[in-house]
Amino acid sequence: MLIMRRVVGSVLIIMLILVIFKPEVWIKSKVTATNKNNTILSFLIFFLIGIYGGFIQVGTGFFLLAGLVLSEKLDLIKANAIKVLIVLLYTPLALVVFILNKQVDYKIGLILAIGNMAGAWIGSKVAVSWGTLKGENK
Repeated sequence: MLIMRRVVGSVLIIMLILVIFKPEVWIKSKVTATNKNNTILSFLIFFLIGIYGGFIQVGTGFFLLAGLVLSEKLDLIKANAIKVLIVLLYTPLALVVFILNKQVDYKIGLILAIGNMAGAWIGSKVAVSWGTLKGENK
């Protein structure tokens, strides 16, 4: 348990440093027609994020965002939409594993799901209306 706390804490501190010292990277998309998609580095980055997500899970969304913004050069709004899609695709598979092992508290899970859907709806409305910077609509 101590090792997991240190790994999670270290990783989240690294992400905080990236966000504080390079905020402009997270705001503007740098996707161009000449970007080489699906490079070996991109595969490696997302493979490592997958390993981390399977091992720890905490903060995987931050790493997906970082990979999509820093590696794939997407702006934060597009990257977040893709991150949510990725989570939507793997969550049902993980849920089946937990259901089969009788480790699901349906009451708490339903409350969490309702809160998550409400937050996603509100967040997407705000993100689309504000654009990548407050007041910048596309």
